[in-house]
Amino acid sequence: MISNELLEANIASIRADLSDLRAEFRAVVTRIDQDIRAIAAKAESEIRAAVARMDEQFREVRQDIRELRAENKTLGEKIDLTAGELRSEMKELRADMRDMRADMKEMQVSIADIRAMQKALLWVLGGIGTLATIVGTAFTVAKALHWI
Repeated sequence: MISNELLEANIASIRADLSDLRAEFRAVVTRIDQDIRAIAAKAESEIRAAVARMDEQFREVRQDIRELRAENKTLGEKIDLTAGELRSEMKELRADMRDMRADMKEMQVSIADIRAMQKALLWVLGGIGTLATIVGTAFTVAKALHWI
Protein backbone atom coordinates (compact mmCIF):
# COMPACT_ATOMS: atom_id res chain seq x y z
CA MET A 1 0.00 0.00 0.00
CA ILE A 2 2.78 2.20 0.65
CA SER A 3 3.56 2.06 -2.95
CA ASN A 4 -0.04 3.06 -3.85
CA GLU A 5 0.00 5.88 -1.41
CA LEU A 6 3.36 6.94 -2.70
CA LEU A 7 2.09 6.75 -6.25
CA GLU A 8 -1.02 8.71 -5.34
CA ALA A 9 1.10 11.30 -3.52
CA ASN A 10 3.39 11.53 -6.55
CA ILE A 11 0.40 11.84 -8.88
CA ALA A 12 -1.14 14.50 -6.63
CA SER A 13 2.19 16.32 -6.61
CA ILE A 14 2.44 16.02 -10.40
CA ARG A 15 -1.15 17.32 -10.73
CA ALA A 16 -0.34 20.26 -8.49
CA ASP A 17 2.83 20.92 -10.48
CA LEU A 18 0.84 20.66 -13.73
CA SER A 19 -1.77 23.05 -12.39
CA ASP A 20 0.98 25.48 -11.41
CA LEU A 21 2.63 25.08 -14.82
CA ARG A 22 -0.74 25.58 -16.54
CA ALA A 23 -1.32 28.76 -14.54
CA GLU A 24 2.19 30.01 -15.28
CA PHE A 25 1.76 29.09 -18.98
CA ARG A 26 -1.53 30.99 -19.12
CA ALA A 27 0.07 33.95 -17.36
CA VAL A 28 2.96 33.91 -19.85
CA VAL A 29 0.56 33.59 -22.80
CA THR A 30 -1.52 36.47 -21.38
CA ARG A 31 1.62 38.60 -20.92
CA ILE A 32 2.80 37.75 -24.46
CA ASP A 33 -0.67 38.58 -25.78
CA GLN A 34 -0.61 41.94 -23.95
CA ASP A 35 2.91 42.66 -25.26
CA ILE A 36 1.78 41.82 -28.80
CA ARG A 37 -1.27 44.07 -28.44
CA ALA A 38 0.91 46.91 -27.07
CA ILE A 39 3.41 46.50 -29.90
CA ALA A 40 0.59 46.33 -32.44
CA ALA A 41 -1.00 49.48 -30.99
CA LYS A 42 2.36 51.27 -31.06
CA ALA A 43 3.02 50.09 -34.63
CA GLU A 44 -0.47 51.17 -35.68
CA SER A 45 0.12 54.59 -34.13
CA GLU A 46 3.49 54.95 -35.85
CA ILE A 47 2.04 53.78 -39.16
CA ARG A 48 -0.81 56.30 -38.87
CA ALA A 49 1.70 59.06 -38.09
CA ALA A 50 3.86 58.02 -41.06
CA VAL A 51 0.80 57.93 -43.33
CA ALA A 52 -0.23 61.37 -42.08
CA ARG A 53 3.27 62.71 -42.82
CA MET A 54 3.20 61.14 -46.27
CA ASP A 55 -0.25 62.63 -46.94
CA GLU A 56 1.05 66.06 -45.93
CA GLN A 57 4.09 65.64 -48.16
CA PHE A 58 1.86 64.57 -51.07
CA ARG A 59 -0.31 67.64 -50.49
CA GLU A 60 2.81 69.84 -50.53
CA VAL A 61 4.05 68.16 -53.72
CA ARG A 62 0.66 68.64 -55.36
CA GLN A 63 0.67 72.30 -54.32
CA ASP A 64 4.19 72.72 -55.67
CA ILE A 65 3.08 71.14 -58.95
CA ARG A 66 0.11 73.53 -59.14
CA GLU A 67 2.41 76.50 -58.51
CA LEU A 68 4.88 75.25 -61.12
CA ARG A 69 2.08 74.86 -63.65
CA ALA A 70 0.91 78.41 -62.93
CA GLU A 71 4.47 79.74 -63.28
CA ASN A 72 4.91 77.69 -66.45
CA LYS A 73 1.74 79.21 -67.88
CA THR A 74 2.85 82.72 -66.90
CA LEU A 75 6.31 82.17 -68.39
CA GLY A 76 4.73 80.75 -71.54
CA GLU A 77 2.60 83.88 -71.87
CA LYS A 78 5.66 86.08 -71.32
CA ILE A 79 7.60 84.11 -73.92
CA ASP A 80 4.74 84.45 -76.41
CA LEU A 81 4.53 88.18 -75.74
CA THR A 82 8.29 88.61 -76.08
CA ALA A 83 8.33 86.54 -79.28
CA GLY A 84 5.58 88.75 -80.71
CA GLU A 85 7.51 91.87 -79.77
CA LEU A 86 10.68 90.44 -81.32
CA ARG A 87 8.84 89.62 -84.54
CA SER A 88 7.47 93.15 -84.66
CA GLU A 89 10.89 94.65 -84.02
CA MET A 90 12.46 92.38 -86.63
CA LYS A 91 9.90 93.58 -89.20
CA GLU A 92 10.74 97.16 -88.28
CA LEU A 93 14.46 96.44 -88.55
CA ARG A 94 14.00 94.83 -91.95
CA ALA A 95 12.04 97.85 -93.13
CA ASP A 96 14.76 100.14 -91.77
CA MET A 97 17.40 98.04 -93.50
CA ARG A 98 15.50 98.30 -96.81
CA ASP A 99 15.32 102.08 -96.36
CA MET A 100 19.02 102.18 -95.55
CA ARG A 101 19.84 100.15 -98.67
CA ALA A 102 17.82 102.57 -100.79
CA ASP A 103 19.61 105.49 -99.15
CA MET A 104 22.95 103.79 -99.74
CA LYS A 105 22.12 103.34 -103.43
CA GLU A 106 21.27 107.04 -103.63
CA MET A 107 24.51 107.84 -101.83
CA GLN A 108 26.46 105.65 -104.26
CA VAL A 109 25.03 107.64 -107.16
CA SER A 110 25.87 110.90 -105.37
CA ILE A 111 29.37 109.69 -104.56
CA ALA A 112 29.87 108.64 -108.19
CA ASP A 113 28.75 112.12 -109.29
CA ILE A 114 31.15 113.75 -106.80
CA ARG A 115 34.00 111.55 -108.02
CA ALA A 116 33.23 112.48 -111.61
CA MET A 117 33.22 116.17 -110.66
CA GLN A 118 36.45 115.69 -108.74
CA LYS A 119 38.09 114.05 -111.76
CA ALA A 120 36.82 116.78 -114.06
CA LEU A 121 38.10 119.44 -111.65
CA LEU A 122 41.49 117.75 -111.48
CA TRP A 123 41.61 117.64 -115.28
CA VAL A 124 40.70 121.30 -115.51
CA LEU A 125 43.26 122.22 -112.83
CA GLY A 126 45.81 120.06 -114.57
CA GLY A 127 45.03 121.80 -117.84
CA ILE A 128 45.26 125.22 -116.18
CA GLY A 129 48.52 124.21 -114.55
CA THR A 130 49.87 122.98 -117.84
CA LEU A 131 48.71 126.16 -119.59
CA ALA A 132 50.29 128.27 -116.81
CA THR A 133 53.52 126.33 -117.18
CA ILE A 134 53.50 126.81 -120.94
CA VAL A 135 52.72 130.53 -120.58
CA GLY A 136 55.40 130.89 -117.91
CA THR A 137 57.92 129.09 -120.06
CA ALA A 138 56.96 131.18 -123.08
CA PHE A 139 57.31 134.35 -121.02
CA THR A 140 60.72 133.22 -119.80
CA VAL A 141 61.83 132.35 -123.33
CA ALA A 142 60.49 135.71 -124.60
CA LYS A 143 62.49 137.54 -121.92
CA ALA A 144 65.55 135.49 -122.66
CA LEU A 145 65.26 136.39 -126.32
CA HIS A 146 64.53 139.97 -125.37
CA TRP A 147 61.24 139.99 -127.06
CA ILE A 148 59.68 141.56 -124.08
